[in-house]
Amino acid sequence: MTTISLPYDRQLVPGATIDDLDLDLVARTIVAAIDLSRDPGPRDPMVYLNRYGGMALDGDTRRPTVAGILAYGREPDRWVPGSGIDIAAFATDQVIPTRSRVRQIRGPIFQVIDDAVAQLRELCTISRIEGARLVNELDTPSIVLRELTTNAVVHRDLSEYGSQVRILVYPTVIEWSSPGGLSSTITIETLLTAQFSRNPTLAQFLFHAGYIERFGMGLDTVIDALRLVHLGDPEFYDDRHSFRVRVRRAVSFQPTAPDLRAPEGRAAVILDLFTRRQVWRQHEILESINIPRSTLQRDLASLVAGGQLVVQGATKNRVYLLPPEKKRTPNP
Repeated sequence: MTTISLPYDRQLVPGATIDDLDLDLVARTIVAAIDLSRDPGPRDPMVYLNRYGGMALDGDTRRPTVAGILAYGREPDRWVPGSGIDIAAFATDQVIPTRSRVRQIRGPIFQVIDDAVAQLRELCTISRIEGARLVNELDTPSIVLRELTTNAVVHRDLSEYGSQVRILVYPTVIEWSSPGGLSSTITIETLLTAQFSRNPTLAQFLFHAGYIERFGMGLDTVIDALRLVHLGDPEFYDDRHSFRVRVRRAVSFQPTAPDLRAPEGRAAVILDLFTRRQVWRQHEILESINIPRSTLQRDLASLVAGGQLVVQGATKNRVYLLPPEKKRTPNP
């Protein structure tokens, strides 16, 4: 008799029970699938989970599978250590993250994707003055942030314990790193044409919930979106330990290494940020320069008093920008 080897996301989770699943979340997935005309079949959450592999028999007892826990578990990281995403934001193109900019995102996979994309949108939002208005816009297309985040979590090798999906946000690029590398049947050259799902059950849940398309058009969408805004094509790397995708952001500045212990060095770094974009909030400057908040407040007050910066808005909505006669041309 031939035995069919199940994918890892259909494996049972030792110790987990059906009570560890949020059946209301399953019901919401079913409703979403109906609204999207993606017929989910069973309308009952338990029958749905059984039909699509979110749970399976362990002797006479039904238990959640890895996909069931990742999609609908109340505490997925309790059972699957590799669940979730870590995001690190870097002040320069070097690889040491600032202390306050490493974020761990955990929860059901839908929440993980939504929260990660929200964090990326925050990190990739730039401000500029348009007439008398303050305009906020993304330096990386939103569809790119969502597609690559979804791809990273749904195609990772879940059997790689101790490894995490990581998103590294640098001043000029963003990199998604997914544990496990590409499947042995896929190469970077065939990536856009090959059809393969490492975690098909998880992918099915995400399809029903509207997070992915069945026919694997995610990377094509990413490429089209990047070309539309003249950011070039994504770069792919595979060392069989991890698969990485890197895209360019629509902002660029030349990193420097002044002495942040000296007021003059900090002032140079702060003013250099304004060659990247026109308008900055205090918390955004703080995220880009690893110095104490109180020190930054003194430096900003000194720059305003010296006429090198101007400030607009009340405390909560305060922004800093260069005086009109000192506005600089952003770096290409």
